[in-house]
Amino acid sequence: MKYNDLMMIVRIVRTITTLLRLSKGLRKEAFEYVTYLREIDKKASLRSEPTDRTSRVAGLHAGEGWLSEDFDEPLPDEFWLGRKM
Repeated sequence: MKYNDLMMIVRIVRTITTLLRLSKGLRKEAFEYVTYLREIDKKASLRSEPTDRTSRVAGLHAGEGWLSEDFDEPLPDEFWLGRKM
């Protein structure tokens, strides 16, 4: 076992010991907060980029997208004012 792993275990034991010394009400609040943080972490991990980079293939849809010739032209006032053209 590596030193960092051992230190992590020591920190976990110290944290648990500290939590056990809290009053029942504070332990409940700490548990609810940890549950909240786990939910946030779970949602964040669902939004993160895929870890398997080999699933992407460069150029797979090459030539299938296009831009109109007037893409850079200003939009007419009717567009901005919500009027039908």
